[in-house]
Formats: sequence, C-alpha cells, structure tokens
Amino acid sequence: MDKIKNNIIKNQAHLIEIDSITANPFHYEFDDKIDLIITTKELSFIGKKIIHISPFYTQEDYLKIDTAINQYIIEREKQAQNSMLRSYFHENLFFDMNTYLSKEEAIRFMGQKIIDFGLAKEGFVESVFKREEMSSTCFFDTFAILHVLELNAKQTMFCVLVNKKGVQWDYKKIHIVLMIAVQQKDRKKFMKIYESIIRALGDKEKIQNLIKSHSLNEFIKYLEN
Repeated sequence: MDKIKNNIIKNQAHLIEIDSITANPFHYEFDDKIDLIITTKELSFIGKKIIHISPFYTQEDYLKIDTAINQYIIEREKQAQNSMLRSYFHENLFFDMNTYLSKEEAIRFMGQKIIDFGLAKEGFVESVFKREEMSSTCFFDTFAILHVLELNAKQTMFCVLVNKKGVQWDYKKIHIVLMIAVQQKDRKKFMKIYESIIRALGDKEKIQNLIKSHSLNEFIKYLEN
C-alpha cells in the first residue's frame, strides 16, 4: 500500500492530494471532500468515482489514474464556468418573441430593457449603436452579441432576445441577439464567458435548439450542453 501511495505521489502530486489510506474501505466513511477513490478492491460507492487498479501499480494503472484526474478537472472547470455563466443572466432580461424586428428596433428594445433593469444609464443605447458602427457584432451570419466599449455597468448581465420570426441584421436574418452590460471589475473573467458563448453559438445544432427556447432555463440548458 505504501508503494502505491509513493508512486501516486511521485506521478500525480501536482494534481491531487491524498486524504487518507485505509486497508478496509468498506468501513470508511467518504465525505463530500473526497473526489476520487483509488482502490485495489472491488468497490462501489454511490456518487463517487472509483478507480480500480492492481496491487502492483503498473503503467496501465498510472494511465487510469491520470485519465480519471484530468477528466475530473475538466468536469469541475465546466461546472464552475456554468455556475458563473448562470450568474450573468436574469429571467427579467430574457425575451422570447415572434414578431419580426429590424436591427435598430432590436437594439433599442434590448438597450432600454437594460436601462429599465437598472444596469446602465441613459445613453447606453446610443453607445451600443456607436460600437456597432465600428464593426458588426454579428457572428457567422447567425447571431449577434452587442456591447459597448465603456465598462461602466452597475452589474455584469446579459439581455437575451430569441426571435422566432427573425431580426433583419444588415443583409442577414438572425434569430438570437445578446446584449451585454459589463462592470469593470468583471472584465477578465467575463472575457472567458464571452469567448465560450461565441464558441457555443458557433455550433449549428446548438443554435437550432436555442432558437426553440421559450424560457431562460431552456436557453441556458442548451447553452451549457
């Protein structure tokens, strides 16, 4: 058992912390702080990831542990990102419409909703238009993510417009428009969310599901998955 522990520490100490070692895991109580269980016995615990290895700690065992650790790290980062993502949306800033709009109508409608919600001051809508004049915020001729250059919002939030009939955006008709109010202190972590949303909306299948959304919960569920 010490040999296995020493090998794990040698190879994965930079990724994990060994909480405890026991010769009889059947009598051990695994609390919520335990993420992975590495064992040479046939175990099964509900809600816990079990990694079965041999008593000899072979190269195959090393790869099993390494793969499980990296999968866990990816999943944990995804959960953290999804949690942060949800914090930037509010049901009062989600709009499911079935009325054809022009680009200007969509911008004025969403900008005013952001002002009414208390996130930005008067002049926000004009700032959105100025930013849009610099370069289009429409991506892949499929969706638009509007924002302003000034990061002076009272809180970082997304306003979402899902329009079944469509929004005429220059020469394209799109169905999803996001408008962002950004607070200065959120700039760095917000950029990660911004980039992940662009990647997600670049998925044609995901876009089709998002267009079908009738609620914020549906929209975020499709966005996360």
